[in-house]
Parts: sequence; structure tokens; C-alpha cells
Amino acid sequence: MASLNYENGDRQGYKLRWRDPRKRQRVIWLGDVSKKSAATYLRHISELIDAQAAGRQPQPETEKWLRSKQINSRVRSKLTEYALAEPENEKLGTDAGTYLGPYCDSYIAGRTDCKQGTLDNFGHARRLLIEYFGSRQTLTGITPEDCERWKRWLLTEKRHAQATASKHIKRAKTLFAAAVNDRLLSENPFRKVRTGSEANDQRHYEVTAGIAADVIAECPDDDWRIIFALARYGGMRCPSEVLTLKWSDVLWEQKKLRIDSPKTGLRFCPIFPELAPILEAAFDAAPDGATFCVQRYRQGYNPATTMKKIIERAGHEPWPKLFINCRSTRRTELQRQYPDHVINKWLGHSSAVAEQHYLQVTKDDWTEGATRPTISEARQAIPQSDDHRCRPNDSGGNAGGNTHAVTGGHSRMGAQKKPVRTRLHAPTGSGIAAQATPQGFPRLRKTRGETKQPPRLPPKLPRTRPRCSPSACERI
Repeated sequence: MASLNYENGDRQGYKLRWRDPRKRQRVIWLGDVSKKSAATYLRHISELIDAQAAGRQPQPETEKWLRSKQINSRVRSKLTEYALAEPENEKLGTDAGTYLGPYCDSYIAGRTDCKQGTLDNFGHARRLLIEYFGSRQTLTGITPEDCERWKRWLLTEKRHAQATASKHIKRAKTLFAAAVNDRLLSENPFRKVRTGSEANDQRHYEVTAGIAADVIAECPDDDWRIIFALARYGGMRCPSEVLTLKWSDVLWEQKKLRIDSPKTGLRFCPIFPELAPILEAAFDAAPDGATFCVQRYRQGYNPATTMKKIIERAGHEPWPKLFINCRSTRRTELQRQYPDHVINKWLGHSSAVAEQHYLQVTKDDWTEGATRPTISEARQAIPQSDDHRCRPNDSGGNAGGNTHAVTGGHSRMGAQKKPVRTRLHAPTGSGIAAQATPQGFPRLRKTRGETKQPPRLPPKLPRTRPRCSPSACERI
């Protein structure tokens, strides 16, 4: 426990003293501060000392005091020297460590390890956070309930699907988790916000072979035929993988495509039979020295707008997630013919991702499930009881005499006949027959027209108390 003393000598002011776990005296000079400020220092520093001794985190109020501007920089450096506080973050006291907008900008600018697509996704989450909270909202002023209200705002006012809202919430969790790691916050306000599934089966659409043929026939040139064919029959991501494919990546002799994906890296995919004639026609028509398979469009161009117009001219209504559903349909087709690990290598994703985002239940699946029997005809056939003759039991079930097979049971009118069980008649006239069990041991069963005899139990013996010997009584 620290003690607070006021020095009234050459130097006037308050001084804090305590002893660390190794019994060494520690002193912090507070200076000529008010009595109220000195009491605040004493309360929070005492909490830091107790937390260090107990090996626990300080109270949230003390952690908030450490991050505030109320603490003197000289006192903070002493606390760091005595291992009572972590080194001060350079962002503390700046806009990047205080307000939401500058902090998000600083975080995104510092993620040099991410690809551009990931940075764009963080930018979308930043835009939605600032739209709701404001750019000058303090990080410490955002509560867990504010985060829940932000989630409801995404689902109701912004009308985002559950899968889309879940992605934004996960990115917001990442942003605020970094603030906790930077010791700008004591806890993540998004920590308990539930995200839900990112899959949305309602937006699945099967791009059938007939639709694909109509769209390819309506494409104005080879560039658009290649764009659609690579997405639909090659299962490639569009535009990131389609627009970066080069003619040198088309390995004609090996019948493979070399795909250098910006997302998952290098992989190889077969030149499928549906894709080969389109690539060959485009290669023959390409000018000498052409580098890319798609001549006019490069990375950053969005071909979805023009492709929707082509689909409309082909007589079809544009479907949701235009190129993703082309890739999804291709994955579903290949799933019926090849093992999982083979398709995963070709298309560049895992089985879990395919099951969650790509695999579809098509119309043919529903039709086949309603028409094709799932049980073989041999298992559906049930023997009739009148035509079934039981064989003698060879498993040793002889209940005291010679046994012989009998026909069993009768059938109810209008009911399905059931196979009868093999019965072994006992030679006694007690009206009880021995029935063979699967293990080969006889089991008694009542025969038709006879009354069941109650089982005979052994006579009940009277309970008597044991008599002790005279010698035992004497000892008692």
C-alpha cells in the first residue's frame, strides 16, 4: 500500500512511497498539485501496486485513467520504469488514438500485409461505422450496446442481408481488437456481438448449359466469350483471375491453365472440353504478340454491367451474384464426377468453403429425388406368410423331444402379410410351444387355442433369525 506525504522543505509538493515485492522502496514525486489530484494519484497507483502483487489486471477505472490525459508524463514514465504500466503508445493523445475516423484511417494505412481487395473491404466497414457513429466519435465512448444498435441498423435501415452484415461486423471486430492490442481500449465493444452465417442460399442460381450457350452466342466478340466461358466452364474468379490470364498461361500440350490468383496464389486447372473451342478460336483471332487472353480490359474493370446487358439480349433475366453463381454452378457440376481434393486443387478453395458458399441443390436434384426409388426392389419384396414354410430349427433348439416344422400364422384381411416365426412344438400337452430364437435356444410361447399356464415358483421359505451359541451369548 502506498503512502502519500506532503513535503514542506526546499521542494514543496506531494510524494508517494511504497515497497515493491522485493522490499525495495519506490518513490514518485508528484509535485505541487492539489490535494484532490494527489488523492487520485494515490488511489490509482495503489490499485496498480495491488494488481502487480496479485498478478491480475487493474480495475477498468484505473486502466482508463492510465490512457487519459490526466496523468503527468513524468509520472507515467516512472510507472513504466517500476513495471506498473506498459510503455505509453505514441497514438495516445492524438486523433488517431482518440477518434473513430482517424483511427480507422490509421489502421487501414498500416495494413501493408493485406491485398487491395481486403483493404477495400475494411474501407466499406469504416464507411458504415462513420456513417452511424460519426468521424469524431471517441473510441472509448462506443459501448457494447451501441454495437448491437449498429448491427440492427445494418439489417433494418441499410437493409443488408444477414451474410453481408456479418462480414461488416467481423471487420469491425478486427478494427477494435487492434485498438485493444494498442492499449487504446480496455475491451472490445464488438466482442459479444453475434455475427451469424455468411452463407446466403437465397441468392444461389443455377446457370444451366442452355443459358450459358445462349449468352455465349450473344457475346459481341472473343473478349466477352472468354470472360463468360472462363467464369462458367473454368470456374475462375472474375474479374481478378479472368482478366489477368495470359496466353502463356494456356498450356496447350498439357491441356492445363496456369492460374496465378491474387487471392490464393498459383494453381492449375484443366482446359475442360466446353472451354477448349472458345479458347482456340480466340487464340487464332488474337493479333501477333498478344499477351493477355482478354485484350481490352485489365484489373480494376468491372465487367458485370456489360454482361448483364448481354444476358438480357440473350432473352434471360440477369441473376444475382453474376459471376459467383457461374463459378458455383461449375463447382456443383464437377462435384458429381470428381473427388473433393481434386476439385479443390482446380478451383482454389476448400471443401468447407464449397459447402458453405458454392454447392447448390439444383432442379434436377429435386426431380430425381422425387422419381428415383431409394430402396432396391429386392428389399421392398416381403414374403407372404401363407406361402412361407419354415424349416426345422438346426440350431439346437430341442425342448425335450423331437421337433418338426409347422406353417405359421394367419393373415388379416386387407393387411400386409408378415413372415412368420419358426415354432418348435413341445411334446407335452401343456399348451406351451418352444419357439426358436436367433441364438438357437428355445423360448416358450403360448399355442393357439390353449390357456396359458401360470409359471410355477419355488415355495417361499420362512425367514428365521439365526440362533447364537451359548458361548456367544455369554460373550455378549
